[in-house]
Amino acid sequence: MSKHYQKKESRRPVRRASAHKGNRETGASFSDILLFPACLCTAVYNWIDAVREIFTAKDMPKAKAVRLLGLFGIAFNRRMTPAAIANLAVPALSVLVLLGTLFYWNTASFGLSVYIDGAKVATVENEAVYEEANVLVNSMVTYEGAREANYTTTPSYAITLNESLSSVDSVVESLLSQYEGELVEAAGLYVDGTLAAVAGDENDVLHVLDAYLAGASTRKDVQAGFVQNVKVEAGLYPAGRVISAQKLETMLSSSVLELNVREMVEETYETSVDYETEVTYDDTEYEDYSCVTREGVAGTAMATDRVLLVDGEETGRERLSTVVITQPVNRQVVKGTMKRPDGSVPGQASGSFCWPTPTLYEITTYYESRWGSFHAALDISGSPAYGAPIVASDAGYVSWAGDRDDGYGYYVIIDHGNGYETLYGHCSELWVSTGDLVAKGETIALVGSTGNSTGPHLHFEVRYCGVKVNPLNYIAY
Repeated sequence: MSKHYQKKESRRPVRRASAHKGNRETGASFSDILLFPACLCTAVYNWIDAVREIFTAKDMPKAKAVRLLGLFGIAFNRRMTPAAIANLAVPALSVLVLLGTLFYWNTASFGLSVYIDGAKVATVENEAVYEEANVLVNSMVTYEGAREANYTTTPSYAITLNESLSSVDSVVESLLSQYEGELVEAAGLYVDGTLAAVAGDENDVLHVLDAYLAGASTRKDVQAGFVQNVKVEAGLYPAGRVISAQKLETMLSSSVLELNVREMVEETYETSVDYETEVTYDDTEYEDYSCVTREGVAGTAMATDRVLLVDGEETGRERLSTVVITQPVNRQVVKGTMKRPDGSVPGQASGSFCWPTPTLYEITTYYESRWGSFHAALDISGSPAYGAPIVASDAGYVSWAGDRDDGYGYYVIIDHGNGYETLYGHCSELWVSTGDLVAKGETIALVGSTGNSTGPHLHFEVRYCGVKVNPLNYIAY
């Protein structure tokens, strides 16, 4: 299972020291210490200047020697009195004191004592040591921890001599010790940038997340992760917010802390390959003509998809590859391009049918079973029905007009030349004869009650290739 979350780098620094350099304090004793060497240096400088004047004078060597010895209080032919000895020793001692003082200050160890809220926390070599330690503490304390513990530092400084200097790590420990009991080392679980829970150990949190992913995954051989941006950050957190790993497991299992599991699954399966339709046009057929000359056959292929599952439910799919096993067979169709007549020319059918009785619209019997047999036509009547005009439903050739004593009485059959025929039965009068060409809407007979009829009406049939079909599928009612 791949890495599904990551350790979070320091989230954001908390408030830095309110003053970059703090407050520097220098004790009065330090000034006093420097005052004595300064005065001593002045005296020695004056004595050396006097010696320089003697050697630069134009006196005789003997006179220069006398004057030089006079600086030490020694005169020729005089006894060495205590005063003379003192005059000789004091300048020499002064030089020795000066050299000792310079050596002391040259080898002295200076430092800065760091105070926070009046309490001394460390002695450092310079301010940079404290600043580095403060940055490290800031990186360890989370924003939430700093806010709840009111973490802030405002240091002040005082110069010290010959004190042991603290390292950066020691300063860090000293700063953290101020919040002992308030901030503890723990691991924060962040969901989409928000702190959702704090547990005592980072490894425990990672283990709980791994176990939750393993239990929520539908398949063990797929890449799983969280939908949300889940990160684990070790740092310092308020002690009151830390929970156990068991409590974290309970929060996840009871959906108190809701994390959605995302899985990427690859599926390979057999699928069909759609065939295409190839159309050939025939200018000898009407534009409403269509004939399938070869049926299409779908091919087969092996497809591989990448499927995205969220909590076991498919939410997305991407095709990775398709390998065709058998090629599809395309469907072939012939279509006409010749414009269909509108039926106004006798004998040239339009391909559509109009209502056969312009003044009658009442259907007394539908295309249905009746009296123990099937009535494969429409019976159309109304008031007054007898003698109402009957028109050709479409243009065509009159293949029959008359009475064959077959129950239809006087009736007309029109062949429309496209596989369709229409029959008009029980007429009282016939206005056309066999062999006539008629136009669409032309009157061909009158409504009557001849043949097997119980009253004046039109028996209207539509036949396709000799089979009686439901007229209502071809005419508007």
